[in-house]
Amino acid sequence: MKRKVIQIADSTQLISLPRKWAKKLNIKKGDEIEVVEDNDKLIISTRSSAAKLMRTSLDITGFEEIIPRLLHSFYKNGFDEVELLFKDPKVISKIQKSLRDEMIGFEIVEQRPGSCLIKTIAGTNRNEYDSVLRRTFILLKLMFEGIVEALEKRDTSQIQDLKLQEITNNKYTAFCRRVINKFGIHKDYPALEYCIIEWLEKIADQAKYLCSFILESKENIKINKTTLNLYKRVLKLLNISYEVYYHFDLKKAKEGFLERKKIIREALPLFNKSESKRHIHYIVCITQIIADIIGFEYQLGIKNQKTSNLF
Repeated sequence: MKRKVIQIADSTQLISLPRKWAKKLNIKKGDEIEVVEDNDKLIISTRSSAAKLMRTSLDITGFEEIIPRLLHSFYKNGFDEVELLFKDPKVISKIQKSLRDEMIGFEIVEQRPGSCLIKTIAGTNRNEYDSVLRRTFILLKLMFEGIVEALEKRDTSQIQDLKLQEITNNKYTAFCRRVINKFGIHKDYPALEYCIIEWLEKIADQAKYLCSFILESKENIKINKTTLNLYKRVLKLLNISYEVYYHFDLKKAKEGFLERKKIIREALPLFNKSESKRHIHYIVCITQIIADIIGFEYQLGIKNQKTSNLF
């Protein structure tokens, strides 16, 4: 729907609220509403909708092995209060570790025999979405740069620290998905954004597994130049995905798709060489995940720009 701007004096401009919407939410003269700026858009919401809390309770007895996944699900789906019931008091330490390591602002606020109450003690600021997502991209790039450098120098001294960066990545990606599920984001295609974030987490997972493999093989870290070069090209592909997301360009997206094909084509024959087999596995997996991200970015770019501006 469209609204005409009304000019009041020299500096004040007004638009009217849709009558049907205001009546439905019982908005009256003097009520306050929330207005959020988002580039060329204004997001208008009522205080009542912003203050709505999501609560749930779950008996986790018998599900101790998947506590981190359960907590992640509650967090990412936007719950504000979660009561957990249990029989084994030892699960508390597992709950605390998951909350501490991977969920921003989600903490145990009340503990009793057989139960605990988890609440959001720091509000999820939807305006932080863009900065946290950018930090996710940058963290991944730095993580992979460090791995490539370690392989090139045959130095594993920083690998353990790089491996731990996957935990930070989990915090960032969980936060972004929570914002999308709880508030929506001020973008036109949140489903595509969600897919990109999901795959950014998968890259960090693969990088973590690669770090574990390097640490296990530190006595035999040497890899041939061909495999090392493939790792460098995967890093280049990751940089392309970053550029395509923030400054969409069809030629750059095409470059990413073509590079993905070249990497896979050159990597697959190396599976037959036992000394390269595990490395090639990670190269192929990460390459394909990055290509999938570029695919989602391509869809975003096509949807958000006129065709004439793509070339």
